[in-house]
Amino acid sequence: MGVAVDKTTSRHGKARPWLIWGSLPLGIAIVCLFSVPNLSVSHQISYAYVTFFRVSCCVYVDCDSV
Repeated sequence: MGVAVDKTTSRHGKARPWLIWGSLPLGIAIVCLFSVPNLSVSHQISYAYVTFFRVSCCVYVDCDSV
C-alpha cells in the first residue's frame, strides 16, 4: 500500500485520495457489520465473520495509507 501511495500524484497530495476513496467501502462495511439479517443462527455467524473480516481489511488498508 505504501508504494501505491508514494506513486500517487494529485493536487490533493499523496494520501488524501486514498483516504477519501477508502472511506466509501469502509462506510458500507460498517453498515453491513451492524445490520444483521434475519437468518438462521449459523448463517448469522457466517455473516458476522465475513463482515468483520471485510471491516478489518478496510480499516487496516486505510490506516496503512496514512
